[in-house]
Amino acid sequence: MSSDYCCGIEIRLGTIILTVISLIIYIFFASVFFAKPDIVSYGLPRVLTIVFGVLFILFVLNSIFGITGILFKSPGGIKLYAYISWGAVIIYIGLIAIVVTNIIRTKQEAIDLCIKQAGKEGTQNVGESAKNTNNNIKEDCNNREVAKILINSIVLILSTLFTMSLAIKSYRYSNNLYLARIKKIVL
Repeated sequence: MSSDYCCGIEIRLGTIILTVISLIIYIFFASVFFAKPDIVSYGLPRVLTIVFGVLFILFVLNSIFGITGILFKSPGGIKLYAYISWGAVIIYIGLIAIVVTNIIRTKQEAIDLCIKQAGKEGTQNVGESAKNTNNNIKEDCNNREVAKILINSIVLILSTLFTMSLAIKSYRYSNNLYLARIKKIVL
């Protein structure tokens, strides 16, 4: 039966593996939002980075709770874990909207900062060479910001899809445990 498998392996082990991976992802995002929020989005208000950091810490605790539920084969615990994972999907969607909107909103400010930093590091050129260098710096900084928008969007979308997949598989595993208990009681 296809509901007995997750990623080609037994559903219990597959769910444990996916939950451990999600735990690592959540720890990464929590540390980024607390330590270096400008990596995710330049100019994001500090209050928002703290809120997202706290949410990811709660998701870390939820992942630990999910691993515990899976190890003890607790259908109720796993189902609660799946529901909270769906909440994480909703928060990821909000995070995507906020981060991408903020990056687009502050793009010019980030480009100006990049140009300013590049000007301090570069050498002082004269005449036509200086114009070419300034144009190259502007283009490089613009390309960097566009790449940042794309990379952040892709990472957040993939994290959202991964969490969605995990929620589905956890819920399916919980239902399998319920069915196994019902069959055990009836027999």
